[in-house]
Amino acid sequence: MAESADILSRPGQIVILPDLNAGCSMADMADITQVEDCWEQLVRAGIATELGDGVTPVTYINSTAAIKAFCGERGGVVCTSSNAAGAMKWGLAKNSKLLFLPDQHLGRNTGHALGIPLNEMVSGILT
Repeated sequence: MAESADILSRPGQIVILPDLNAGCSMADMADITQVEDCWEQLVRAGIATELGDGVTPVTYINSTAAIKAFCGERGGVVCTSSNAAGAMKWGLAKNSKLLFLPDQHLGRNTGHALGIPLNEMVSGILT
């Protein structure tokens, strides 16, 4: 979160991270290289385009700045747990499929609450 705070800070503002070893287990769940590889597989399969047609990427706020940027560049969005349902509805209005990351539990539970059957959801990276 300090990474995002630093990016969003105004000139003259300083973001202080008191423990340089601090991390975020949620952000560690998805690496930008993994996400880019997954997206390339979606593109090769004809499911998505490079710019996000076909699939809307949605990422949880506790992801890295690189993944947030990835989603934004492809017409996606960053969500919190409290607005995940709204983000999913918004994404599904744009495209018929979502790539939700990094928290598969939030994605699956929110999708299920929206009436998406579990057998229409896929977990993990495509192979």
